[in-house]
Amino acid sequence: MKLIFACALLAAGAAAQSIDSTLVALKDSHAPRKVLSNQLVDLIMAQARANQKPSRAAVQRFSEDLTAALLGKDVTKDRASEVHKAIAGVLSGKGSTFLPANRLYDVLFSCGIENRNVQQIVDRFTDIGREVRGPDDMGVRPLLK
Repeated sequence: MKLIFACALLAAGAAAQSIDSTLVALKDSHAPRKVLSNQLVDLIMAQARANQKPSRAAVQRFSEDLTAALLGKDVTKDRASEVHKAIAGVLSGKGSTFLPANRLYDVLFSCGIENRNVQQIVDRFTDIGREVRGPDDMGVRPLLK
């Protein structure tokens, strides 16, 4: 049992480092963006819970927009870690999509990405959240008189 737990921790650490290192690699404006985008999709899909996986298409759209916006930007290890925490938060299936999306927004804005691009990426991110957990807000029923 302890061996299984240790292997799970190692795998989670390796995935975290891989997502972080993939994001940091985007700092180089000559990095192979499409390759890094596909790598990010694979890492995100691997991190998702089996019973709460978003569609690969939604993750692909998010990854394409994210990598295009971050290519050549100041993606530090700390910023990459914050993006990874946001991704992990939305994939966890717990709580609201709002907090991870807000974290992602702040990091992207701090990287110098234009507000309209940040909003598009966050919209793609919340699409993933909706697929994993459903909508954050339920419609209000009209009161019966």
